[in-house]
Parts: sequence; structure tokens; C-alpha cells
Amino acid sequence: MRYSLALITIVIVLTACSRQTEIKTNIVENSATLQNPEELNRLAKFKFEETEVDFGSINEGEIVEHTFKFKNVGNEDLIITNVQTSCGCTASNWPRNAISPGETSELLVSFNSQGKKGLNTKEITVIGNTRPTQTILIIKANVNPN
Repeated sequence: MRYSLALITIVIVLTACSRQTEIKTNIVENSATLQNPEELNRLAKFKFEETEVDFGSINEGEIVEHTFKFKNVGNEDLIITNVQTSCGCTASNWPRNAISPGETSELLVSFNSQGKKGLNTKEITVIGNTRPTQTILIIKANVNPN
């Protein structure tokens, strides 16, 4: 009887461990693992009006802003999961809601030139459920000392 109980327990544990559960959502997927062209065509996709902006010459201490406009030209809702800047002098404000296929939206970037004399190039990395998962935006400015 003791061996039967142990055998039944082992069978239950092995059966439970071998079951695989698939968790999937049609909004956010790990797009880096998709291989098939059909799957890739389903993804959200950025189309920015521009990916680089040059503010030209500005005076040290000025804060300049630019709005990067984009459209979701993909076939799924576009969700921006994070925006990272290459410097604490650069800040961004991005939409937290899903952007439907065909819809447009904006990402606001500001650059504080205090203590940043000379030529400056800053990267803004936009991360989302897109292919590729990261899009790089660039801002430039030549900061004149006061």
C-alpha cells in the first residue's frame, strides 16, 4: 500500500511538471523571437517623421524641446514599454496608451544644456512591441558658453 501511494504521488508530480502552459497576448510579444514572415507582419511598427534633430547653436542653460511625431504602420497595437536617454540632461514624455494601427502619436524630448558646453549628441532609445524592439532617436546641439 505504501509503495502504491508513493507511485501514485510520483506519477501525479511528473504529469503536472510535464504540462506546458502557453501564455500569449496579441498586444505585447517578445518580437525578437519571431522568425516567420507572417508573424513579423503582425507586429506594430514605428514610422517616425524624423529620427534626428539638430537644435543648432544654443546658449548654455537653455532648455530646448522637440516633439518626435510617429505613426503605427504595423498591424498590431503599438505599446511603448520604455524610453531611455543617454544622459540625465535629456528627458522624455511618451504615450502610455496603446497606439492602434494607422494611428499617430508624439514623443516629447527636452535637453537641458546647463554644463554641456560644446557639441552634444544625445540618444533616446524607444523600446516597444515592435520589430526591431528598439528605435534610436538623436538630438544634437552646439552649446555656447555664457
